[in-house]
Amino acid sequence: RLRYSVLLPRGTGKFPVALSINGYDAGSIGGSAYLKNQTAMSVALDQRLVEAGYAVMGVNAAGTGCSGGTLEYTRPQLGRHGAEAVEFAAAQAWSDGNVGMVSASYGGSSQLATAQQQPPHLRAIAPGMPLADYRDALYPGGVPQPGFVTPFRVAFRAFWSELVAQTAKEEGDAGCLEQVERNLAAEETNSIMQLVVSHPLRDDYMNSFDLARDAGRIQVPVLAFDAFQDQAITPRSGHYQSRLDPGK
Repeated sequence: RLRYSVLLPRGTGKFPVALSINGYDAGSIGGSAYLKNQTAMSVALDQRLVEAGYAVMGVNAAGTGCSGGTLEYTRPQLGRHGAEAVEFAAAQAWSDGNVGMVSASYGGSSQLATAQQQPPHLRAIAPGMPLADYRDALYPGGVPQPGFVTPFRVAFRAFWSELVAQTAKEEGDAGCLEQVERNLAAEETNSIMQLVVSHPLRDDYMNSFDLARDAGRIQVPVLAFDAFQDQAITPRSGHYQSRLDPGK
């Protein structure tokens, strides 16, 4: 069961949906932490979308925040669940059946993963700074990068234990709070640090994180946002674009 939250425009009717999926707090938008900009989402963008008549839907990836399941970062599960989220959103009473995806970083990677599954109601994606090859976050150019691995894990856990949990308390959601504790405990043995130690080479398991490999399966229009960083955004992440249909 994946945790989701939706912000709806004023009034009644059916709205196009702007969907974001990440491992931070996307499924817990709307609470006091979110309204104070203590979020991995963009409150300003969400506000503009809602005011323009879009339903803004956030979903936490499996094993993160209040979502059940096992955390797999950018492995194929992310795309399968993303496609299910698209179709779920399209079927809701407040949706007009048209779903697009937005957001950056983890939220950018989830768009590439989802679009490769070709869910019927996905209309377009706008991925910002995605990690298309997760291995380059761990070993850019083959060099270990603890400057990414260590703070990423700290931030990951803080989003769940502080921001997501705070929203759950405000909503009186005891089940969410229990799931947060289960996810924090599971992350101890399934963390990004464990990934680095247990798979130091480009083996078959690590190859399964590569989102660029099947980028040619993306059939919807893509508006890509990329910027150079020397930490989380890696050398190969833009190369998925060379596999897209140039017309889109």
